[in-house]
Amino acid sequence: MENVKVSIITVTFNVVNTIEQTINSVLNQTYDNIEYIMVDGMSTDGTWEKICKYKNRISVLIHEKDNGLYDAMNKGIAQATGDIIGIVNGDDWYERDTLVTIVNNFQDDTDIIYARMNIIGYDGAVQMISLPDKIDDIWYRMIPHPTVFVRKCIYDKYGTFNLNYPIVADYEMIFRFYLAGVKFKYIDKVLTNFRRGGLTTKRQIECVEEVKKVSLSYIDKCPEPEKYIKLINRAYNSALLKSIYAQEDIIVKEALESEILNDNLCIFGAGKIGQKFVKKINRCGIKIVFIIDNDISKKDTYIDEIKVDTPNILEKWKGSILIAAIDYSDILDQLVKIGNKNMHIIDISKLYKRN
Repeated sequence: MENVKVSIITVTFNVVNTIEQTINSVLNQTYDNIEYIMVDGMSTDGTWEKICKYKNRISVLIHEKDNGLYDAMNKGIAQATGDIIGIVNGDDWYERDTLVTIVNNFQDDTDIIYARMNIIGYDGAVQMISLPDKIDDIWYRMIPHPTVFVRKCIYDKYGTFNLNYPIVADYEMIFRFYLAGVKFKYIDKVLTNFRRGGLTTKRQIECVEEVKKVSLSYIDKCPEPEKYIKLINRAYNSALLKSIYAQEDIIVKEALESEILNDNLCIFGAGKIGQKFVKKINRCGIKIVFIIDNDISKKDTYIDEIKVDTPNILEKWKGSILIAAIDYSDILDQLVKIGNKNMHIIDISKLYKRN
């Protein structure tokens, strides 16, 4: 695919501190047949002025209000004339040889390429490198979209971002392409650097809820629905527990106090998650009577001076239970089978306060 035109789209809104690194990572690529499209949603912090410093090297400049991130991306795609389209947001950047790698790896049987990316923490250091997710796991998790490059004809044939999904329209679109039989190729190489702090980072629970909604909307097409429904729920529960733990203690305290029955609370889960929640609830000044775990070897051990027992003790329990484990649905089924009507199971989602 020699001399293929590659369209790169950058969507911006108030990213004055990072936008020049993004722009330079595109303009300084070792590949030169690039159409660069900038879509700014009327930034007010100086971002647009910095973009205009490079206007002679940018193919298309759009500076107008939009209806969110994905609406702006759709505007960029509509302007693109390249054979391949990539999207790098205004707080991320490409490796210098990203486009050479992409062009060299697009074969006749390839419609979409994705790869690894560095995930950059708030301190500017590389926190981790994204794992090489299999495209067949799209049923419950997304491939790293900042590394995705798509043939323009695929957008023309199957559509662009669905604005009904304000946080994970990229996931829904890639899922839609996957179900249409589009051919994906994975490259085991870092192509993009992704900064934490974007839309999905700030709204983690809403993000996971939308992922779950998309996944379940297509589950009738899944070859192994039971397997993937369980994985979808695990991903959701994991994100929910992490987000609750990250909240201020006072928020969790107030939410818990309204849920505890008879002033009696026990925690189901003596693993790492359970241990973290025990510490957090202790900080909230709420008493935990005991901790439950299915692992018999943990019986009569202690976490923060609170005794661990087995589920048998719950048959006569009069109080509330907080499940602090990822396999929430399995434990919930177990508790239902106990059949204790005096036992109140706290809905973990009620401990999360939306911004």
